[in-house]
Amino acid sequence: MKRNLAAFLHLFGLSCLGGAVFLELLVLSDIIRRGYFLGVEPNLAVALFELSLAACAAAYCGFLCLHTLKAQGENLDGGCESGS
Repeated sequence: MKRNLAAFLHLFGLSCLGGAVFLELLVLSDIIRRGYFLGVEPNLAVALFELSLAACAAAYCGFLCLHTLKAQGENLDGGCESGS
């Protein structure tokens, strides 16, 4: 059960990252076309969805960074033993 939950959370996190990257590409294309970006969203539901998507993506990035650093630390601690 724990493995299924972890898989779901990774799937959800990667989906949030993909959505955030897609939104950033839309902003970048608008900047390339117009030369500027005017970020006004009249629909509150869409604005809240975009903010929650960005927050979930940032939280997942932080989780991945911490998980990677923890794994690197475990590899460094258990990888070599001194012969003294």
